[in-house]
Amino acid sequence: MDMNCLELSGKNLISLMGAVLERNADFRFQAKGHSMSPFIKNRDIVTMSPLPRNKSETGDIVAVLLTGKESIVVHRVVGKKKGKFIIKGDNNKIRDGLFEQNQIIGLVSKVERNGRRIMFGQGFFGRAIATLSEIGLLNSLILPILRKTRRLLPL
Repeated sequence: MDMNCLELSGKNLISLMGAVLERNADFRFQAKGHSMSPFIKNRDIVTMSPLPRNKSETGDIVAVLLTGKESIVVHRVVGKKKGKFIIKGDNNKIRDGLFEQNQIIGLVSKVERNGRRIMFGQGFFGRAIATLSEIGLLNSLILPILRKTRRLLPL
C-alpha cells in the first residue's frame, strides 16, 4: 500500500465522505469494481460533490447509502418511481432498487483516468445512458459496441 494513501471502507468511508460533503467540499476517492464500466473503471479517481439544491436527476451518477448504512454504491439514476430514485450500475443488468432523496449523499462531478479527465456521461448524454440502461439496450447493444471500438474511443 502507498504510504501517502489512506484506505477506508464501510462505515469509516461513509462517515468521512458524509462529513466532507456536508461541509460543501469535494471528496475524491479511487473507484473499485466494474459496475460502472466503461464510464467509470476500476482504479479511476472519482470526485464526489455535494448535491446541488439537494436534488438528483435522471442521468446523474450518485453515491447512495445502502440499507443498513454500512456501505455505499456509486451508480447512475436511471429513473424515478413514486418520488423515489431508481439506481443502477451502467455495467449491471439489475437495478439496485428504489432510494429516497436522503439516501443519496453526493454527485459525481469528475472522473480521472491515468491523470486525465474523462467523459463519464453527464447532462443530455447521462440521461441518454440512463434511458438505454433502463430499457435494456445499454448492456445488450451499446456497451458491446463500445468495447469492440475501444481503441477508437477514450473509454
